[in-house]
Amino acid sequence: MLHRFRVAQKAEALALGVAWSDDRLVAVHEDGSAIRPEWYTDEFQRQAKAAGLPVIRLHDARHTAATNLLDSGASVSAAAKWLGHDPAILLRVYGHVYDEALSLPGQCCSVAPNRPPARSSADPLASSRQAQRVK
Repeated sequence: MLHRFRVAQKAEALALGVAWSDDRLVAVHEDGSAIRPEWYTDEFQRQAKAAGLPVIRLHDARHTAATNLLDSGASVSAAAKWLGHDPAILLRVYGHVYDEALSLPGQCCSVAPNRPPARSSADPLASSRQAQRVK
């Protein structure tokens, strides 16, 4: 996609009679001047305010995207690649454990009420206990 964008930029520059060199920046204003990083933050906040959304830091939107990717069931590898992270970094920075996420493992470890735990056939005492209950 960036390659196609670069080709389009070059065609536009040549059509306007602007000199082109391959070392030009990709993210530029219409006049070709570099876009300062804080412009993205300012524009993000202007757009959020115009849309009636709470104004948050631009980085918080990245955090939200990472959390949403993980919550939606995307694999850690896919989410990490999408965000340009190593999977270990993604989990350390963005991997949150929610109370709801803890309920399933808790259910797997609990025993149903009024029901004794299942005995393994490898339990040598199981057959003698069962025999005693039958008497």
